Amino acid sequence: MVISKPPSSKALVIFHLMTKIRTLLKNAIHPVAIISLLFSLGIPLLIAFLGNSQLAGAENKALIGKLDLNLAFWLFSIQGMLTVILLIDLREDAKSYLKELNPGKNWWLVFLTFTAIAVFATSFWIEGRHRVQSDESIMLSAAQNLYHNKIAGSCDEGEFVQGKLNCTAHANNFKAFGLSYIYALGMPIFGKDLQWIFAFHIILFALSALVFFWALLAWSQNKLLALVGTVALMFQPTVMFQFRSSSVEPLYVFLSALSLLVMHWAWTKDTVRHWTLLAIVLAFFGQTRQETVFCLAAFIIPAVYKQLSKKDLRFPAFISTLSIFSIPILLTISYYQGYGFQGGEFEAHGHFFKHIAVNWKVMTQSPLQANGLLTNPFLTSSTWLALGGLIALIIQAIRKDKFALKIFGFLLLYHIQSYMVFENVSGDFTIEINQRYALVIFPTIAFLSAYLLNWLIFTLIPLISNYKPSLQKEGITLTLALACSIVIAGLTLNHQESFKANIMYNRNHLATEEYQILQWLKTQPQKDRLFIYSRPWHFIGYGHSAMHYNAINRMSAGELQNLLDKYQNEVYYVRGLDCWDRETWHKKAVERRIGSVCDQFENKFEHQMIFSTLITNNYRLNIARMGNVRDFNVEKLLQINSFTLDSAHSKLLLEYEIAELNSGKPWRKLVYINDQLISNLPFSTGFFTKYFDYDSLKAGYNNAKVSILDTLKNQVIVTKSIRSFFPLQSQITKLTDLSPKIQQQSWGKLMKNRSVNGNILTVNGQSFENGLGTHAQSYIEYELLGQYQKFSVLVGQDDEDLGGDGMKFRILGDNKLIWEQIVKGDQIIPAEISVEGINVLQLQVDSLQNKNFDHANWLEPLLFR
Repeated sequence: MVISKPPSSKALVIFHLMTKIRTLLKNAIHPVAIISLLFSLGIPLLIAFLGNSQLAGAENKALIGKLDLNLAFWLFSIQGMLTVILLIDLREDAKSYLKELNPGKNWWLVFLTFTAIAVFATSFWIEGRHRVQSDESIMLSAAQNLYHNKIAGSCDEGEFVQGKLNCTAHANNFKAFGLSYIYALGMPIFGKDLQWIFAFHIILFALSALVFFWALLAWSQNKLLALVGTVALMFQPTVMFQFRSSSVEPLYVFLSALSLLVMHWAWTKDTVRHWTLLAIVLAFFGQTRQETVFCLAAFIIPAVYKQLSKKDLRFPAFISTLSIFSIPILLTISYYQGYGFQGGEFEAHGHFFKHIAVNWKVMTQSPLQANGLLTNPFLTSSTWLALGGLIALIIQAIRKDKFALKIFGFLLLYHIQSYMVFENVSGDFTIEINQRYALVIFPTIAFLSAYLLNWLIFTLIPLISNYKPSLQKEGITLTLALACSIVIAGLTLNHQESFKANIMYNRNHLATEEYQILQWLKTQPQKDRLFIYSRPWHFIGYGHSAMHYNAINRMSAGELQNLLDKYQNEVYYVRGLDCWDRETWHKKAVERRIGSVCDQFENKFEHQMIFSTLITNNYRLNIARMGNVRDFNVEKLLQINSFTLDSAHSKLLLEYEIAELNSGKPWRKLVYINDQLISNLPFSTGFFTKYFDYDSLKAGYNNAKVSILDTLKNQVIVTKSIRSFFPLQSQITKLTDLSPKIQQQSWGKLMKNRSVNGNILTVNGQSFENGLGTHAQSYIEYELLGQYQKFSVLVGQDDEDLGGDGMKFRILGDNKLIWEQIVKGDQIIPAEISVEGINVLQLQVDSLQNKNFDHANWLEPLLFR
């Protein structure tokens, strides 16, 4: 008798795998499943084809754009109603399922305590305000459009008439609009001004913690891992900041956790209704970000594997439902396929490995600033814990631990999405506004952190010692979970001042600009207003009528007057970031500037300044009340030709001219010498030569200014000035005529009569012919040898690169501090000091916390004997 050799374990694995594949294919091959599969695959393929103008033509691409705007609201609504119907139908089953996930009273007490602490810290330590623009304002504008017009795109221009938005410019946008739809649902209850969204996100924060805790508990059946993982997520500074910013990423965190929980519920109950509900949840999860659709494979593949275990309607219902309700995001992706946001030198794609390296450095090397605040909203400890957790997971997977194998496979599929994020410019965390994208990976980071701690306690420690803690001993497990959670929460709570200082995006220009506008609006009485702005959707999102500059430019004087009358002159021109022709500090953060458009607008239309403030020490936000079209050109109205001494007449000579106008004006001409009014005459046009006595002059640089005043409005229409050097009888030496003995600076080189970048010296819009351009840290030393009595100078930051947190200018004599001043933004600070008996004059400029932008100017420096 011949005894056959038993098959190897490897052969058995292959045999079982092939048997399973045959079963899956057999169950998939029936008419309903085949039709559903073809239908479900056909929808995205057809949408992708029609959105490609090269293949399908511009007409079909335009059709995709129209569907993108007009279809989403109705599909979202059907999706919502179907969800409600299913939840009502499954309510008893849901109660039973969640009851099975009850960890016990003590665990709930600990969980609720940490949740309350996290919610408290987030609510009271972090100010509720937008931190990313224009993304968040686009969501608000789209919410207004969805609510009033059932259109999913942002409303770029429109007016609120009797409480309804009349949108005159609908716009497709490459954002997903799931969050906007939720806002639209809340508007009838909580208010159409959408100021309530910050409170809503606090509630969403608490719900995210609950659902994430349940999801981890359901899949792992490990209370310690579930609690510690949830605490690790909630107490991550970036997560806390973003939930207080009302951006779309918090909704992503909530729906990712909800998808995991519903996935487990469907997996456990395994009915058509449960799988249909999961498909609805996944489809709406895809409406958070475009990249989110790339993580759905982690849910779809195991779901289909489970559904095809037998031949029924679970698979057809699941894939058909998912495909139908994914249409809105598929339309958006299709319409914007091939869209390279950055372009040029910084093409949007191809940065994956570079960004992984850069982001690792950002997330693991975050030293505290000199003032004790966090450099960025990442905790180094959580990143290292997550790396350790990943290593532990791989070790366990190699040891054929089933849970580790399943989780590792899930994470590989899930983070195809992360590849899509980090492949693009948006994945560079050195650009601060991109740090919010870390929320895509933070649920995984939180899980891996908890997995590492759980592995160390229950796997590694027993291997290397005789101590074997048991998951079955409730008290010990809870104590260990509590200890881990206290440490994780404590590391975050230790940085209370960083939260209160708003360290995340506190230099985001547009977010700060919006904040200042809203603060100003709070001081104004409640009225219907119309705002003229480069980004009108910002105002529309909060329920204010708004138009672009170009819309007003196209109006006739009569049409504009009708508009002014309609709003009872409550029409405001807003000049913000887009109107200033300055280069963004980070070149990858491409922004479009329209400075010339704004200059021409101000020249064309009457406007009265009512509010002005400096934004991030970089540029001025101006708000002015609008008037009608001018009948003159402001730029050409007034010119100053010369400001000199006329030795023949022993007089001061000022020559200026005023352009001819078509009609007389009730204006006056004001002439100032060194801010002293010396002439106030009725307005007239022509060329003027004026002589003045020397009385108003001073030795050194003098300023002449001519203003034209509208006496009816008590408003200065235009002001021009000129600066001239008059030594008079004094012995004056320009410091720029001396050579420095020592000169050092951290960047660039010392420039004479030019800025450090080689431009005309300019501060707060004023140009200066004489001075020194340098960059902090800077040190310049001159030998005076006790020959001078006085030193005068103006100091300021050059307009070519405004920003940063300011600089400290110091003047020393023979190594002793004589004068110092912190200068921020567009300030011009004068200094006039005695240098009698001083041998060495030292000029020093120091950076504060931020050394970027520190282009320092010593203007018109003079030495007097």
